Amino acid sequence: MHAKGNLPGPAYELVFIARPDLSGSQIYALVSRFSKILEDSGGVVFDHEYWGLKTMAYKINKYRKGHYVFFKLYAPPVAMLEMERMMRLHDDVMRTLTVKVVAHTEARSGQEKSSTGAGLSLEEPMSSLDHRKGVTRVGVGHGNPAKRHWLP
Repeated sequence: MHAKGNLPGPAYELVFIARPDLSGSQIYALVSRFSKILEDSGGVVFDHEYWGLKTMAYKINKYRKGHYVFFKLYAPPVAMLEMERMMRLHDDVMRTLTVKVVAHTEARSGQEKSSTGAGLSLEEPMSSLDHRKGVTRVGVGHGNPAKRHWLP
């Protein structure tokens, strides 16, 4: 899709969880807003997927469920910091996770919710993201920024 020479920065994967009481149009507006923030900061959205409304292992902000959205991005580190900052400030976003990857593939994640509303494929659970080859954990949102661990 993109030639390696003209990419604006390293490859990242980002997942955010939005409040479960949001409608589909509100989720679409969030995706559009964060894509615009990233592109205005010099990044490129390679792909994004809506994983659907999923039950979480524990409550976050008194919610048991959340809308999961996945992004594949190329961006300079400054653009990623700005996008994560805007996500932390947004009331509809409950959690974020960003990982730096070696490169993106054209393949879908397998988590995406189908258009027919059938079940989700759970071949690779979220907890295994950090154990994939070539993945470096970058930051987890909504916590004390002083305790967050960032890679150089």
